[in-house]
Amino acid sequence: MGRVEADSGFFLVLALMLLLFPLGLVAGIALAALIHEGGQLLAIRLAGGRVLAIKLHIGGARIETAPMPPGRAALCALAGPMGSLSLLLLARWLPRIAVCAAFHALYNLLPLYPLDGGRALRCGIRMLLPPKAAAVACTATEKICLTAICLVALYASFSLH
Repeated sequence: MGRVEADSGFFLVLALMLLLFPLGLVAGIALAALIHEGGQLLAIRLAGGRVLAIKLHIGGARIETAPMPPGRAALCALAGPMGSLSLLLLARWLPRIAVCAAFHALYNLLPLYPLDGGRALRCGIRMLLPPKAAAVACTATEKICLTAICLVALYASFSLH
């Protein structure tokens, strides 16, 4: 396994979460994130990939790997959200962790790079299209997704104000 790096922003976010939220919620978020990253690490290992580094930063964690074929890379990207969603099986006994895991998985499945959904989308499109067309298709998909998110946020803002 590669090196683990953490920048000061990661610790700042962690400290703010501990100050602002109940400990049970922070623990649920941390466990959901840990299972998510663990799922990806397991998938990378099973796919024969090599982890170069794990970087913890203000936006979360990022696993850097040696180059992999697009199909394997897509499966490894989707393994994290699937690991998070597997925590829904514990919803009856640990509802807070299940809710944190569901939100974590859904957020990471957005088709926006560098989130897992965006990485999987890029891999899938690269398998189907030539490089230039794949880049255009990925950019267009991300713009459509961001526009939809903004429209939903505006609608919610005006209708719920």
